[in-house]
Amino acid sequence: MNPSPDLARVHEQLADIYIQLRGLEFPEIGALGMPTAESGIAIRHRPLPIEVVLQEAENLGPTAFFPEKKTFKTAREYIKALVQLGHNRLVKAQDPDLGSFEVASRVALAHSEFYRHMQTVWQWGKKSEPFVLMHGDLTLHGNNLLWDDKLNLVAVLDWEWCYAVPVSFFVPPAWLIGFHPNPIRELCRSSISFLCETKALHASIEASPQQSALKKEWQDLPWEPHCALVLALLYPEAVDDVYWESFIYRFYSPDGEEVAEERLATFLEEPGVKGFLNRRVDEQKRYDEKYERYVREHGEPRACRCLGCERERQSFEILQELPRL
Repeated sequence: MNPSPDLARVHEQLADIYIQLRGLEFPEIGALGMPTAESGIAIRHRPLPIEVVLQEAENLGPTAFFPEKKTFKTAREYIKALVQLGHNRLVKAQDPDLGSFEVASRVALAHSEFYRHMQTVWQWGKKSEPFVLMHGDLTLHGNNLLWDDKLNLVAVLDWEWCYAVPVSFFVPPAWLIGFHPNPIRELCRSSISFLCETKALHASIEASPQQSALKKEWQDLPWEPHCALVLALLYPEAVDDVYWESFIYRFYSPDGEEVAEERLATFLEEPGVKGFLNRRVDEQKRYDEKYERYVREHGEPRACRCLGCERERQSFEILQELPRL
């Protein structure tokens, strides 16, 4: 089934963005710095996944894994830092969303199994170089794209999060199947729809007169849960969803759920696991009690109505009117 003319037009312009970004290659993983007398624009700073900023705001100490000015020479080194960052959230977050031992055990298993896979099987089977420029927000959110009423793409905003990544991290946007509050979970649950939309975007890339390595690199990409795995590395709060909604069916098939439950039982018998889980559940209860006391004394926190949040809300409403991507 061919896309509508409007949707084809959107795909064509998205293809142009990704072709241009894929054409920008760098010798290291990291963020760009301004030109100097000695050289032009180059990789000078640490890569800054949004998770680093979120953990910094929560005083979780993410700079231990992403120090200032730190750049990465290899994909293996970068993946290791992302794994440490995700583990850091699991063990330190004040509001871990682990309301019971059962929930906590499933979340902890997901992190253990997912990160073990990503540091062994996954990274050795994926192409790492070259390192290419990625817009930090575009993979997860479409509200950085401004369209006019004729569906002409007029601007791409918020480049402050961009940085060079291994080419295996350069993936199609999760919101191709629509704009959802939890786009990564929706991607896992709607893998066939994502496959269809990604193939349509790839067709636009292939049809482009511009030469691009993406024509080959994305040719087979939709046939596996590659995008969900990359997103879970970048956004560790999604590890639980990706593991239980996608990972176990892809890597434990044909009896994904049964194998996962067996691994959960084994995992719970490992030294220190039950103690860690009980501690985190207790911390969650104390956090919830503290929050309830705050609500009794001050009332429910009111939704933010600042200019920035209003602009985000308006952008989301406008995006909902676009053709379903």
